Amino acid sequence: MAHLPKGNIQIILHNLKGERWTVNAVAIAKGRHKTSHILSAGWITSVRANSIKIGDVCIFELIDESELRVRIAEVGKDGLDYQVGKEGLDHQNEHMKLNSM
Repeated sequence: MAHLPKGNIQIILHNLKGERWTVNAVAIAKGRHKTSHILSAGWITSVRANSIKIGDVCIFELIDESELRVRIAEVGKDGLDYQVGKEGLDHQNEHMKLNSM
């Protein structure tokens, strides 16, 4: 999350249905000039509300300095087999299926 502010912040996550969650993002120093963030308090509420499971792919789109849109692609035995509002993943899905054979 290179484009987020360098310190600990609260971010707003929202899905394509317009549901919103406030999530703490804890800053972690990565070298001299880089900062990463770990999603903490509030993240598990979002995970449960969106039925995110191990192996699912979350795509975060930066909307504003502290706002992210999250899109979830569920992963089944045949690769990415279900997308929630993500245009353009059909081509990636076919590519991933071919590469996993």
